[in-house]
This record gives sequence, C-alpha cells and structure tokens, in this order.
Amino acid sequence: MLFNRARFLYSAIGLLTAVLTADGALAGGSGGPAETDTAGVYVTASRTFFLRNTNTAGNATVKVKFGPTGSVPAMGDFDANGTDTIGVYRATTGEFFLKNANTPGTHNLRFRFGAAGGGYVPVVGDWNGTSGDSVGLYDAVGGKFLLRNTN
Repeated sequence: MLFNRARFLYSAIGLLTAVLTADGALAGGSGGPAETDTAGVYVTASRTFFLRNTNTAGNATVKVKFGPTGSVPAMGDFDANGTDTIGVYRATTGEFFLKNANTPGTHNLRFRFGAAGGGYVPVVGDWNGTSGDSVGLYDAVGGKFLLRNTN
C-alpha cells in the first residue's frame, strides 16, 4: 500500500478539527507537480470549513458550510483532477459525504463504509498510487486501517 499524500486529522476539544491537505488546492488551486500543503479548520458545531490557499496569516480564502450534524472532515482529491476538496464522515451512520468542489451545495458522492457507530477515524489518501484519493477508516481499538481504492 502506498500512503502518498495522506490527510491526517486532529480534534481539539471536539469543537475544531484541523484539516491538512496537499497541492495548494484548498480553495481550487491547480495542484500539479509542486505540492504545497496548506491548512484549514472545520468547526464541528457550525459544520463549516475555513480554508486558505497559502500558509500565511489572514482570513479564510473560502468558507463553506457542509455536511450533516456530527460529522468530521475528510478532505481529498476525490475526482482525481489535482484539486483537494471537502468531505465529511458521519460515524453514527458510517457514511461519507464527498464533494468535488469547495462550494456550498449537496454532495457528489454519498456512501456507507464501516460499521455505524464503530468508533472509526476517517482517513483519505491515494492508497494504490493511481491518482485521486479514496477514503479509509482507522480502527484505534483494533489497530487496523480499513482502506478503499475507489469511492
């Protein structure tokens, strides 16, 4: 398995989750060979992503409300176009909601993966090195990764 450009999540007091992503593509960057990781924040209470295209001080470049209540972020390049976009995982139902753009609106993909209420942590990456990202889950209790090669 190739863990290339994986996204990791860090929860802080259950209110904010930092989102690390690659390709300088948080708000629609071009991606490409020069990968620049930038950071964003997901506010759980308001279900809002605050994203920047650069690693500089300042306000969010893009602000997007997305996902059902109780979701955690899961960002990646879900359509293999070189741009990382927003997504969320709702553990209570075991569902991923993924978008192909960092804009408001409904999801492009919605599917169940893993057991509902299983206590999994979502992860996103290019596990097989074929471009584009797919989702996975980390089972902290069992110490296992459950990875998909397609969404």
